[in-house]
Amino acid sequence: EVDLLMAETGRMQLKGKQQELKELVDTDPELGALVQYENLKSYAEQLRNEKFIWTPSRMELLEETEEASLSGHPVLLSGESGTGKTRLVEQVALKLTGQINNETPGKDVRFQDLIAKPKISPDGGTYYEYKEIGEAATGRSSTLDKVSQHAGRIVADDEFNLLPEAEQTERLARIATWTPGKKVRMPVTNQEVNIADNFLYCAMVNLASERYTRKKIPPEVLRKFAKVDVDYPIQTEDDPEIYEMMLAAIMDENGRIRVPKGDIDPKYTYDQKPNIIERDGQSIKQTIGTRELIMQEEDENGQKIMAGGFLWRLSNALNEINKSFSRKETVLKSKGEAQYLKDMIIDIGTILGWMKEYSTVGRNKNLEVFFCEKIQKQFLAREAYTADDRKLVKEFLKYYDIDVDKKPEERKTKEFEIMTLLEIGLLSPRVRYEKVIAEEPIVTESYYMTPEGKRIEYRIEKYQEGDREFSPGQVFVRTDPAGKRYAEQFMGVRKDTGDPVIKPYKQEIKPPKEETKAVAPVAKASWKNPETQIEQELEIDFEKNLAEQKTFYKNRLNLEINESEARAVWKKNFAEIRAEISKLGYDSILIVPDNLPDEEVLNQKIIETMEENVGGTRKKVAATWQGSNFQNGGSFAGVRSSYSPEYKIVLTHSVNDPEDHPVLKCTRNKNIMDVTSMTEQEVGRRITNGEKLPVDCEIEIDGKKVRIQAEGQSLKEYMIQQAMHFEKTGQHLDSKSSSYAWLLKSFSGSRVVGSRWLPGGRRLAVNANDASYRHGYLGLRLSRSFSK
Repeated sequence: EVDLLMAETGRMQLKGKQQELKELVDTDPELGALVQYENLKSYAEQLRNEKFIWTPSRMELLEETEEASLSGHPVLLSGESGTGKTRLVEQVALKLTGQINNETPGKDVRFQDLIAKPKISPDGGTYYEYKEIGEAATGRSSTLDKVSQHAGRIVADDEFNLLPEAEQTERLARIATWTPGKKVRMPVTNQEVNIADNFLYCAMVNLASERYTRKKIPPEVLRKFAKVDVDYPIQTEDDPEIYEMMLAAIMDENGRIRVPKGDIDPKYTYDQKPNIIERDGQSIKQTIGTRELIMQEEDENGQKIMAGGFLWRLSNALNEINKSFSRKETVLKSKGEAQYLKDMIIDIGTILGWMKEYSTVGRNKNLEVFFCEKIQKQFLAREAYTADDRKLVKEFLKYYDIDVDKKPEERKTKEFEIMTLLEIGLLSPRVRYEKVIAEEPIVTESYYMTPEGKRIEYRIEKYQEGDREFSPGQVFVRTDPAGKRYAEQFMGVRKDTGDPVIKPYKQEIKPPKEETKAVAPVAKASWKNPETQIEQELEIDFEKNLAEQKTFYKNRLNLEINESEARAVWKKNFAEIRAEISKLGYDSILIVPDNLPDEEVLNQKIIETMEENVGGTRKKVAATWQGSNFQNGGSFAGVRSSYSPEYKIVLTHSVNDPEDHPVLKCTRNKNIMDVTSMTEQEVGRRITNGEKLPVDCEIEIDGKKVRIQAEGQSLKEYMIQQAMHFEKTGQHLDSKSSSYAWLLKSFSGSRVVGSRWLPGGRRLAVNANDASYRHGYLGLRLSRSFSK
């Protein structure tokens, strides 16, 4: 009883320390990732030394067995084939006693033969040699030993329920009374001994089922056992044991994983939320991204696929195979009884052995190729298993996008990159990780210089005057005695007097009739098609576009276009606009106001609200597809632009797809260095600093060099053009030939944003690519922007 109390006290203290550790790592995500790395490193060492890993579920089984041993009860371990019952008892024995366990030889051996057998000594006398159970219970090798040679062992009695009921009853009638320290008269030898302190009898069984023909354990026998249910290792988001065991198996002795990250990592996205912190006396507004695991994603055609690298998907497929063998509901539950395997189980020990083999001699192959070949050769090609089982295992693997029949050359090879310790720890979904995506100081005080040069310091806060409340930045209009109307802006409250601080806002507001002063309404220019050499007359009607786009912004975004601002931009740049039309054949404009909402709002309000005709019914388009690179860069909230908000007129091409324009189609299959004529280092620097990436390159059309000097588009401009084009024509931009458009004015992390329309998925697609990336479907939508 004292041992039990001490063990329970120690267990409670341990759980308290574990909870403290959990709370500590939850407050420091990077610490949590490093702790997880150390766990993986410890797993790898355990696997090398003992060929066994003490995962949390195995530790729970150890505690259950330990508690049974302290109470003196024999233990009954039950579980399916392949759950590791025998290996568990071996490791429990080493953990609790420091000695290897004894194993009974089989179901045809009687109990008395497991206690002792008579022997003849050299002098002709008779003695007894203790056998598996007798030696473990007494700590003696024979009756010649006057004292115990060791403190006892654990006995592993496998397939206990293959024994006849009478044999089961006899064994437990004796063993159940053999509590450590008790003096008993041993059967067969008739010798009085004390039961050794470390003696524990463990019986292992596969319970009777359709698969196993087993003798029923009599109730009077069953009640004498402490029961321990042994299941397969866990594989969930909170406890991804199978995945972590496989990671440990490919970790080398230096704690490194020499496999491409793209072959092994799960897929994550970041849920963003605001946060306010204090730093050095300054309030800081942060955007915090909390990592969330994604089990499924959509490919570029809008089809659902399982997310993550091969190793992550394999761990989940193995979990489903385990559940199928245990007759638990699986992902193929629609098959009913046909979802259950009869004989085939791919045990974790075999998988870990393959992992070690790959990490030592198999790395010349793609990881997926290596494993698919192993599964085919050692399981799916074996006629010892039924055709139904082999087909079902293939279905489970295929569900997780693992096609064992695919040829090696059809599998994509991921690029290898050395992972830091933090990155290795972060592979596990067990780590609750979050990161700061963006932050900016919250300005609470400022100052205003009056026209007379006087400095007025103020706090940026609201001001109440009677029933009226003024917010910082609010603009209002007043009329002076002469009838002129002026805009003023409330800035805050004076620090010294508490009075409101108000300053003039921009220029005097002119009457509406003065806003319509004559502006050249149409820009006309002649453009020679470099492909056909035919000259075309192109024209852009500013007033028509202004009226249409004013309605668009009002209806879709509730924005009012400042007509005087737009006309001022048009008037100032009219000559240059005509020149650009004649150079590159621009035939449309976007009027871009200075107060556009952010990319996420534009996506929600003007993209995902589109309605298409589907089978004669108007249906909303699907949610925008976001590529993994774009999500890793913080999704829409993480987009950075190389321009400042201001009223702009942006020249564009109205063609549906780049292949419809002789210049645009020749910009495909070029990386960012190609289209900017900059070095990779300079491009990287500009992306990091949010600087412009102008288009300045040569293309070839019909053997002739054509110089392009222009701009790309921003994600905001692209989404506006998509929405306006669809509203006007009922068609989407970039929907043919998998055309993606580089958007050179928008960056996601260290990458450049790109976008297109997915006709199959009925959705916009947004992704981001490294500056060095090139592809036949990836080109430019050229533009040229003008402002005051």
